[in-house]
Amino acid sequence: MALDLARVFVYGTLREGFSNPGRAILDEHARPIDDGWVHGQLHDLGAYPALIHPGEDPGPVHGELYELVHEPAEGLGRLDRYEGARGRDPLPYDRRRLPVEVADGSTHEAWTYAWTKTPPPNSRIPSGDWIAYLDAEG
Repeated sequence: MALDLARVFVYGTLREGFSNPGRAILDEHARPIDDGWVHGQLHDLGAYPALIHPGEDPGPVHGELYELVHEPAEGLGRLDRYEGARGRDPLPYDRRRLPVEVADGSTHEAWTYAWTKTPPPNSRIPSGDWIAYLDAEG
């Protein structure tokens, strides 16, 4: 497993195709590596999803792996603030390192943001893919 703490895995509204301040941070500081997945559960919180890691009965949660190449510490700090992963009590998200598997079968350790609270009942997204879920919801 390659260890690079300048890598970030995103699974929801930070993925390519979304327009928001968090996505702008990635566009400014990162380059895409590959599509990938982590073990966990994906839940619908309304405007955005939540990764529960590992959760009961974990499956693949699909997303994108990025490398922070331009001022990585600043980019990661800005993502922390955007995700509410630092400085709030209680924290909605916690930044943690998880293994991310990519299409060629290799695994890379990367930062991602996991939900720290109990998800709403019946909110699990069985496919583990936020974009496919939104497409199906129409």
